[in-house]
Amino acid sequence: MGHLGDIDGRPCLFYAGVVVFALASFLAEMTTVRNLFSDIPFLESGERFEEWLRCKNLVIERIVSSAKPEPTAYDQAQDEWVALLQGTASLEIEDQVVTLTAGDTLFIPARTPHRVLATSETPRCVWLALRVD
Repeated sequence: MGHLGDIDGRPCLFYAGVVVFALASFLAEMTTVRNLFSDIPFLESGERFEEWLRCKNLVIERIVSSAKPEPTAYDQAQDEWVALLQGTASLEIEDQVVTLTAGDTLFIPARTPHRVLATSETPRCVWLALRVD
């Protein structure tokens, strides 16, 4: 189980040695209602990464993909967990094609080469990504 502690005098929740969230920041975010499906941008190409929460080493992003993703190869230093909230997508992960549909989640360990191959046009792909920096 997690335990409460503090970092620089700020109360935090620790789980398996990782700061899950700083309570003050978390409570402030909870009082601000945001909707992951609001103001979804229309993109001609590529993806848009929007940071929704940063708390110590936890980063939560909303990612919106166009129907024409860039062939960018990612090899990140951090572990990443993604949830496809809307749409369908195909990814190449270590030379293997993975197809995701709305509701699917995927854990991508740090230093795992991956890229987005294809994303749906309607509905546009909306992702939620969590990573620990």
